[in-house]
Amino acid sequence: MDHIFAIQCHALSSLIAGVTSTRSPDQGEDATLTERRTSSSPTLVSTTLPFACFVLVGTVFYRFQQHCTCSYGRTAVPNCTDEDYHMCVEAGGYSMTWNDAFYFSIVTLTTVGFGDFAMRNWLGRVIGIPWMVLGVASTASFVSGMSAVLTRSMRTQSHSETMDKFLEHLGKHDCDTGLTKAEHHL
Repeated sequence: MDHIFAIQCHALSSLIAGVTSTRSPDQGEDATLTERRTSSSPTLVSTTLPFACFVLVGTVFYRFQQHCTCSYGRTAVPNCTDEDYHMCVEAGGYSMTWNDAFYFSIVTLTTVGFGDFAMRNWLGRVIGIPWMVLGVASTASFVSGMSAVLTRSMRTQSHSETMDKFLEHLGKHDCDTGLTKAEHHL
């Protein structure tokens, strides 16, 4: 019985060592640890930073560009003038606060688009088209990057729990008196 358990222990430890080893034989343990520590950082930064920039640019641009606008064409507010903020507001022009601009940016870039805010002037619409296309792509990249980081974190945690259980099991039923290469790498 002990012989069968020893074979199972050896096979399992060899399997785990093969799965956990991500380096070539000529690299040391330090290279693997450095690779694991730095592999998620660029993904997180490189996806969060562009998304945050698009949100910031949209918020600032639409706050100042559409602070109060009378629009044009079918959506124009009658008897409204864009020249003075107070006159625009009194005439019922479309105004946007900082909170409104931030909300508009998030809702637009995440493609939710409730329709409660819209670009009401010509410049806002011209700038908005490329901003939305590139911003939605940035949002998709951000969501993908966050998903990869979370998945990697969950795998690492699950792998760590599996290793703890395995090492606890080995402690109770040690296969031999020595330390195998696979046990050393755990």
